[in-house]
Order: sequence, then structure tokens, then C-alpha cells
Amino acid sequence: QSWLVHANVRLRYGPLRWVFVSPEFHHWHHGAEREAHDHNYASVLACWDVLFRTVYLPAGRSPLRYGVEEQVPPGWIGRFVHPFRPRG
Repeated sequence: QSWLVHANVRLRYGPLRWVFVSPEFHHWHHGAEREAHDHNYASVLACWDVLFRTVYLPAGRSPLRYGVEEQVPPGWIGRFVHPFRPRG
């Protein structure tokens, strides 16, 4: 399941998109667009995001960009501590 949702495929589940996590669902989790931030946390059952109102699945669209907009430090140590640094 994890490999499938991270695959670079445009696979849609139709009405089951509201029940199971698909690549379409998980691509929005990694989308860089502001409206996609803080959405689609589920790993298997999308219905959890539907229940907690954190689902974001705009019909007929895919994210234009993936990742984060901020500069991330190089190296694994810098990337590990980066989320814990004060913002300012």
C-alpha cells in the first residue's frame, strides 16, 4: 500500500476515493499548494480524513508542485533538526 500511494501514477479509485487512500489522495498530502497543506493524513483508510474533515480531493485536479516552499538545510542532521528550530 505504501509503495502504491507513493508511486508516480495517476490512478483514481472513483467513488472509493472517499474510503481508501489512493495515489491521487496521497499526492495531495505532498502537494506544495497552500490549500493542500495539513490535509490527507491517512495511510490506508481515507475515511478517517473524511470523518475528521482533513480530506482534500479537488475533482479533476492534481498538485502542480510537490514538497515544501522553504529552504531546507543540507545533510541529514540539518534536515532532522530543522522542524524543531524556532521560526521567526
